[in-house]
Amino acid sequence: MKFVLQPASSSAPQKHYRETIERRVSLAEIQELVPGDVLRDLETIYPSGDFVVWGATPGQSNDVSFARISTGDQVLFYARHRFFSTATVTYARSGLRTLAKALWGTNSEGKTWELVFFLEDVKEIDVSYGDVWDVIQRGPKKMLRGLTVLSQDQSAKVDGSLGLSTTITAAPIIQYMAPEGLSRAGSSPLVLVENEETYDGDYDFWEDETGVRYQYPNQYRNKVQTGRPFVYYRGVRRGGGKRASPEYFGIGTVGEVWRDPKIPEGAPKRQWRWYCAIEEYQSFVKPVPAKQDEKTIEPITNPLGWRTGVREIPWSIYNQILERAGLSNDIAPEVDGWVQGELEEVVAEDLLVLRPKDSGGGGGGREGTRRSTQSKWIGDQAEEAVRNRLMAILPADQAETIDWHAERGNKPGYDLSYRNETGELIGVEVKGTTLSRFASVELTRNEWRAASEMGSRFRIALVSRVGMAGSQIAFLDDPFGLAERGHLSAVPNAWRICGVNG
Repeated sequence: MKFVLQPASSSAPQKHYRETIERRVSLAEIQELVPGDVLRDLETIYPSGDFVVWGATPGQSNDVSFARISTGDQVLFYARHRFFSTATVTYARSGLRTLAKALWGTNSEGKTWELVFFLEDVKEIDVSYGDVWDVIQRGPKKMLRGLTVLSQDQSAKVDGSLGLSTTITAAPIIQYMAPEGLSRAGSSPLVLVENEETYDGDYDFWEDETGVRYQYPNQYRNKVQTGRPFVYYRGVRRGGGKRASPEYFGIGTVGEVWRDPKIPEGAPKRQWRWYCAIEEYQSFVKPVPAKQDEKTIEPITNPLGWRTGVREIPWSIYNQILERAGLSNDIAPEVDGWVQGELEEVVAEDLLVLRPKDSGGGGGGREGTRRSTQSKWIGDQAEEAVRNRLMAILPADQAETIDWHAERGNKPGYDLSYRNETGELIGVEVKGTTLSRFASVELTRNEWRAASEMGSRFRIALVSRVGMAGSQIAFLDDPFGLAERGHLSAVPNAWRICGVNG
């Protein structure tokens, strides 16, 4: 292993660092910008579908230094007399001019940073340049100038004197963390791009359903993880050939993930596609423009960055978008004027998204998810709508027995109950959404216990488009029995871990 000393002090390198080190680059962005063999190598090295990358301009000194860079070398980034971060070289290739121009443009001499090395495991360090120079005594003493690759012996001396490899090993990998109280599955938020139309219809085949499910290529598989929060984004193209300003239009949480069974398992991985269910979706009352005061909310200066279908954003950007949408973590947006429309009764299959059995992908349970700020209001409206529906369709003697337990704060495992024609107690658990369909529904342990004990006397009432025209209702009878017979999938999605005595 050798140490590669890389200056990043002036404005151009600092800009490059923000664009392709702090922001990961997607393979989708570069698939037409690099030779086929390079793309195949990168797909093998980065199965997640994204990477960090750096480049140097060609020239006599840089050419010699670049030729000495090997996989596994440690790049030390320098600014203001200190090395401030490090990353591991995974792949290096010269002559990638098309890629470099797309990522970083050209300098005043018309050159671009085509001596490209791909990196991983970016970590924050704090090491004085003077301490390193005292060991190697090479180059200017006051500051680092130019790409410099230390020999194996020099690298060993620096490591032995400063314990640099130990420092690097102990340093945390740089990642954006959620503010206290907002941590969700330990991951920074995502932006999911969902365009109404794409250029020449080249990508109109994606089977997205806003707030219900999202389809994406294999290269994003390691990003789209159950429990991860996201913001919806759409570009300038709208339906019917219209155009409008790019905007963010809603938030949600990634739910269950599964592989698209229409793609044969024997197909190359790059052809695979995946679905994820969308949970806790909340549309913005008014979309948030992606550009504010002539400046984009996301710090993307390279136009290619906007083409990335799934991209990570720091919590600071996520929270800024929510604030501009008029949302906070505790206060629901205004919902005055929403009036529950008359319910149309349909079958459960119309309101619950079906997915293939054993389609792969898994995803596990969600951790620390935050409920929609409207969920209490939606639940209350749905329960009232179901009670009114039962009052209208049940015979008078049964309608008189309707009991709205949830309104009184009781939790027997269902929200409503009534007595049928034989006097048996029927429990009705209500689930509501402002969407046209449910990706899935969740039952608490208490509700699932009631479903198992009551069997065919337990019903789930699904209410779509709560508070809107076109609202629909469907009753799902005996969900426990349906799950036992394999007609429904029921999986635990959370575990409470507690200490015990003894």
